Amino acid sequence: MMKEDKNHRLEVTAIRLRDLLAKIEWMSERIETLTQNKDVSEIQLEINNYKRLRQQFMNELADLLSEFNLVVNVQTKAA
Repeated sequence: MMKEDKNHRLEVTAIRLRDLLAKIEWMSERIETLTQNKDVSEIQLEINNYKRLRQQFMNELADLLSEFNLVVNVQTKAA
């Protein structure tokens, strides 16, 4: 039961990371387009959003790695 819980949490976190990464990639393309159009105020807004999402991604990734480390440690000790 506990292993299933951890696996589910890992899967959910991985899905969140994938979604965040897709948003970051889209925002990067959007910023590039805005830069070509020289829309300075819109660029700054998108850069701020991009930074926020990038930080959220890094936090989620740290959680995933921490969770993965716990799973590996538990499985190693059980073996």
